[in-house]
Amino acid sequence: MGEFSGKTAVVTGASRGIGAETAKRIAAEGARVAVHYGNSPDAARDVVAAIESAGGSAFAVQADLADSAAIVPMVDAIREGFGSRPVDFLVNNAGVGSEWGKHGFGNVTAEHFDALFHVNVLAPLLITQALAENFAEGGRVVLLSSVSGRSAQPRSPVYSASKAAVNSLTPMLALALAKRGVSVNAIAPGAVDTEFLTGIRTVPGFEEAAKKACWSGRLGTVEDIAGAIMMLLRKESGWINGRVIEATGGLA
Repeated sequence: MGEFSGKTAVVTGASRGIGAETAKRIAAEGARVAVHYGNSPDAARDVVAAIESAGGSAFAVQADLADSAAIVPMVDAIREGFGSRPVDFLVNNAGVGSEWGKHGFGNVTAEHFDALFHVNVLAPLLITQALAENFAEGGRVVLLSSVSGRSAQPRSPVYSASKAAVNSLTPMLALALAKRGVSVNAIAPGAVDTEFLTGIRTVPGFEEAAKKACWSGRLGTVEDIAGAIMMLLRKESGWINGRVIEATGGLA
């Protein structure tokens, strides 16, 4: 039996990338996983199928996190999928970014600002708040931030600002949930080899510069970040709370 046998987990944005890898790892440890997706039902079903074929338990749940009204039915579906069991783990992984250079300083619009802050900041706040009464004693919440949240990014200022907001949100949620024995932390990745980098990788010299800036000499992988998330879910991490932990492989 795995360390998470009998437990439950919600992973948002779990149809691909870091979210999919995290969902699979949690399920491999024995937890029943709610695999959230926005607009990729086939990919979400593939993740659920992979979990089940490996002997795990999972179900897919859909919600467009750009629409706040979608969160209530999403949470209802999660509760139904878990039955009477509380929520042990919530990984707020879903997020959206900027098309590289398109919304740099000088080209920021209110619509772009609202879109990024709605998904990257408001959605994890509302989801965590909606599930607050369902968390198990000793539960864990993990948010996904970014090193962009602490660095100047003139080509994507709104994305950076949204991740800085996640960094601020993390200790606030930790304080709000501490009396329930629930810890809240964030993982802040550096450059990770996912679809998220598709646009920026077209910039000449980006990949070489990113690898050079990292002490490990390579881009991160979804396995690297999922491993960092798993660290925060384990029993031994219970005294870590309200922290933003960078997972960059070293960053010069």
